[in-house]
Amino acid sequence: MVSFHTDDAVFESRRKEILEAFHRADITKTLHLIEKHFDTGNYSLWHLFKDEQSKILYQVLDTTLEEVESSLRKINEYHSPIIQVIKQLHIPLPKVLANTVVVMMNADILQTIGHEIIDFDKLKKLSSEAKEWALEIDRTTISFVVTRKINRLMDELASNPEWVRPIEMVESILKALQPLDLNLDLWKAQNIFFSISQTLYKQMLIKSDAGNEKIKLWCYHFNRLGEFLKVRVG
Repeated sequence: MVSFHTDDAVFESRRKEILEAFHRADITKTLHLIEKHFDTGNYSLWHLFKDEQSKILYQVLDTTLEEVESSLRKINEYHSPIIQVIKQLHIPLPKVLANTVVVMMNADILQTIGHEIIDFDKLKKLSSEAKEWALEIDRTTISFVVTRKINRLMDELASNPEWVRPIEMVESILKALQPLDLNLDLWKAQNIFFSISQTLYKQMLIKSDAGNEKIKLWCYHFNRLGEFLKVRVG
């Protein structure tokens, strides 16, 4: 075990110095300070196990990526007027501007999907703009995140099949993202939907026909979700 041969005050001072460099995402400085203050001078990031190396680097990268995204967002906002003019004239975006817009588009779509309460108007607008501009968005990552979100909502539905909220949420997500033509892995959602359609749907339909407005709403959205999932109801 490596130790510092120094008193507590000096140890704390050196610890703060290393942390400050680390939080600034200054990898070179951080490594230098670690090597400087450890008594052997032979230990560095490269002596850690692979998992620990990845953990530390990803912590640094999180800060770096946040700074990059913030900078690109400012550039995008600054050039927004000219981008809108280009859009209205139906002229292809210059590649440099297009790359900036794509990064922001990916980030905004993922952030919107990640919220507990999704802004579907914003999501629909982002999807339409991506299609209109023919942007090469990160469909693989977006598809993965959307599939995970849908599966979570369908698990909620499986636990409480008469709850209309997850049905409406999944339906609205699929509807808003239609323009993106994502490659979604919907087998789990389809299986849950099919199971409910075979066990509960007929009972709900009878109650709906009897005039129960709440159940009628459930049946309407359940049928709509079946269309998006491409699963026959009943």
